[in-house]
Amino acid sequence: MASVCSTVAVLAVDRLTIVAHDRFQDIVNEAKKGGYSFSTVNIGEDIPETPKQNAVVAPVVETMLGITPAVQASEPGESAEAGTGDKKSEVPAGPESKFKTPEEQNAASLALDAIRKVTLDPKAVSSPNALQTDEIQKQLIAEVTAKLNSGQLTMYPKIDEKELAMVVREATTVYVTHTIAYPRVMVLPRGIVRAGFNDFILDLSSFRLQSVSKEILVQHLTSDTREVMGALESEHEEERLEDYVVRGLIDFDDVSYDEQANLLYNFAWQVVAHLKSYLKDDDGVRNVMLFHQRQISSLVQTQMQKNTWEEK
Repeated sequence: MASVCSTVAVLAVDRLTIVAHDRFQDIVNEAKKGGYSFSTVNIGEDIPETPKQNAVVAPVVETMLGITPAVQASEPGESAEAGTGDKKSEVPAGPESKFKTPEEQNAASLALDAIRKVTLDPKAVSSPNALQTDEIQKQLIAEVTAKLNSGQLTMYPKIDEKELAMVVREATTVYVTHTIAYPRVMVLPRGIVRAGFNDFILDLSSFRLQSVSKEILVQHLTSDTREVMGALESEHEEERLEDYVVRGLIDFDDVSYDEQANLLYNFAWQVVAHLKSYLKDDDGVRNVMLFHQRQISSLVQTQMQKNTWEEK
């Protein structure tokens, strides 16, 4: 049984989808009375029956070293082809691998790991070209040799020192050729820089937060009945009202409690005094501090940002 309602100008809501229904045309005719418009989409003609296949393209360095195939199918057994339906086109083949034998490819993989490890030290490797120096090459060869002779069983036959050096050198050349160097920029302050906040009077003229009910009102939509759930309480109650403000302020990265404790409590005292000026009692002030702590802290920290000092 189908029911028709007016449109709401939301495409996902207004769309009527009918799949293999024996009274397809009757439903369409009935729906048209309500002002709907329809278009027919045929699977296999307008949309392909076969979904597109995902292909994972490996980094060109790993492809050239023979570590990873150029294109991998999304699932085992699937062919990595672009397009769908009758107009499939094969993905262009990747670059030819430098190494053909499994033992060379294994050594190249270890060499690439060693290169990535040594480049983490900017003092030793200031640029990709530094990888080709004799000192770094000896370090890479020693790293790969240690991995090959680690005592773990391997399915690949060992290669001699001369061939290993060639593999490491070729792997380094491929890595350097296909790596874009960018400068490392470090900004360091000269001398000792001290910074902080000035003491000032907070602008709280438009700040009039009210206490919040600590109970949750639940209304059931099916029966229209209401019930009140238990009161909401703080996990940790501060001894002083000012502590709620300070606790929120020290969460900001530019606020240091150790260096600015007196100043923070001065701001907190101003906030508490302002709340007491229009709230009935301390319970009301504590309620506002608890439920609006983040808003209060943000207000104070924003004004602190406009009153900073710096000494070089």
